[in-house]
Amino acid sequence: MDRDILAAVALFRELSASARETMATILKCRTFQRGDMLFHEGDPGEGIWILNRGAVRLIKSDSEGRERLLKIVRPGEVFAEIVLFDGGDYPATAIAADSGCATVIYNRDAEELMRQNPELAWHFLRAFSRRLRDAYERMHIISGSDVVSKLAGLLLQLSREQGKLVISISQQDLADMLGTARETISRSLSALSDQGLVTVRRNRIEILDAEALESR
Repeated sequence: MDRDILAAVALFRELSASARETMATILKCRTFQRGDMLFHEGDPGEGIWILNRGAVRLIKSDSEGRERLLKIVRPGEVFAEIVLFDGGDYPATAIAADSGCATVIYNRDAEELMRQNPELAWHFLRAFSRRLRDAYERMHIISGSDVVSKLAGLLLQLSREQGKLVISISQQDLADMLGTARETISRSLSALSDQGLVTVRRNRIEILDAEALESR
């Protein structure tokens, strides 16, 4: 079962079967209920997480105590991976949006394994570098001044992350990610819909013209 979990996760899919077999020996399972806090921003970073079932909201607080939704983690995605290499605290708070379960790879186990298997260390470095570029792209998107353009960029990034043109997300979650009001997101989605770029349904947004959306 543990090997199947790793094979289904993009971060580990490129590993050889023998490397996944080795990784499977250090996996730990955690179950949780809706509303449970998996870890709090500033807690010691104990390990990286793989979501198997459910959904998790990653929330970041600014210097004034305001919260912003960074990401909604879906099954098959990895989160909190930064703590594996820097040994620091968790940079955000993780709250269960639905009941489910996750697999945890604790730092102490992963570090020992990577000393014994250099292939794993290089793989993690390449994968995390790609994730760092994604994070910089997200920062660039939300730093813009035009909400419609920021929303277009965010929808494209979410589409790439989910690997499909139909994005599962609520308008309130989009508003929380961009730090704006739900009504503003609703108006911006209507504008994109009127231009034939997206179709909006309940908690689902379909991208109809990715190239045109990119130019927004």
